[in-house]
Amino acid sequence: MTMKWVLDPLVATPGVRLALLATQDGVPIAWRGNLRGPGDARDAEELAGIAALAAGWIEELGASVGAMTWTAPDRIEMCASGALMIAARARGALLLVVAERGVAPEDLCLPVDAAVARLERGSDRAHAPAPAPRRDLDNAPGLLPSHPQDPAAGVGPVRTTPSGATRAPTN
Repeated sequence: MTMKWVLDPLVATPGVRLALLATQDGVPIAWRGNLRGPGDARDAEELAGIAALAAGWIEELGASVGAMTWTAPDRIEMCASGALMIAARARGALLLVVAERGVAPEDLCLPVDAAVARLERGSDRAHAPAPAPRRDLDNAPGLLPSHPQDPAAGVGPVRTTPSGATRAPTN
């Protein structure tokens, strides 16, 4: 399954250099964009290191701060002199975004949240249970109880007349 539909909208956001999807323990799954510029071959070698760094970082911060909060943090932002890195935890994955210097973290909140939502929606569809088998509606029981008919005995369901008397149907 390709992750273009999750990562491409992030890379199209102004100022974003790289969008990377990794497992929760830091193994890169898919990425779009470059760290240094178009065609730089060193990117592939560094992606595993960046993913492992972010996975360890979000796990350690979650372990140390999680006891003081209701839930562990789902997003961490780090601003450095050269770039901005955002690590957002999704169900079963980690989304990393590297942006150019000067991009404000709040400018990427909505695009990152939308990418996490797309990722989780796709995960829900992939792990959805199989639909229940269709039942034979012609032989399904009705809302009201039914009366069994025995054609050999000549007995059918009892019917009520308009006056309130009951009678067996005639054949």
